[in-house]
Amino acid sequence: MSALLVKQVTEKVLARDGCAVTVNGLAEELSYMRSHLSKKFKDITGKNGKTYIDEVRVQKIEQLLRYSEHSISEVAAELGFNDTFLFSRFFKKHTGTSPKQFIREAATFVTDSTRKSTDVAE
Repeated sequence: MSALLVKQVTEKVLARDGCAVTVNGLAEELSYMRSHLSKKFKDITGKNGKTYIDEVRVQKIEQLLRYSEHSISEVAAELGFNDTFLFSRFFKKHTGTSPKQFIREAATFVTDSTRKSTDVAE
């Protein structure tokens, strides 16, 4: 039963593809009391539901910032953030870096990796 609950929560969060979802919303969708869902999820995974949701959202943000041609404000809007400032603050809180700095570092990593693989091939 508990493993099924975690599977259902995971599937629902991943299906949102980085868009906002709340523990309350998940509990309602799955016909659980919020407190019961939160306790079971934490007992099994060691993480509370909000932490898991935020981790999935950050992974999606990183993917979009790294691999898409969208601007920061477009990524924010795509994932349901109505305010670019709040989006940036959310991202920095979870990663320690701003979206702009993340893009710069990702571009530097790609450039450095490309140079290194070219150097090896020569």
